[in-house]
Amino acid sequence: MPVIKLDPTTKAYFEMGMTHYNRGDYLQAAEQWKLVVKEDPSFAAGHRYLALAYEKLDWRHKAKKQWEAYLKVETNEIAKTQIAERLKRL
Repeated sequence: MPVIKLDPTTKAYFEMGMTHYNRGDYLQAAEQWKLVVKEDPSFAAGHRYLALAYEKLDWRHKAKKQWEAYLKVETNEIAKTQIAERLKRL
């Protein structure tokens, strides 16, 4: 798996999102991850975690859009297959 170099600001947004998510504050996590994907639209993990936060908030339409964005940038075929199946259930 290639090492992904993130801009320090993007990395800070991502890590803050993880902190909020792990505390159960999915709205604040989503806000941080929206900044991540805005700064680096090719960062698959940003889309993945934003979609997960939207699912936790029961915002299915937004989650679906993020999963679709994730599928466009993810390179791991196994992960893509799993998410394609997940999308069918949304």
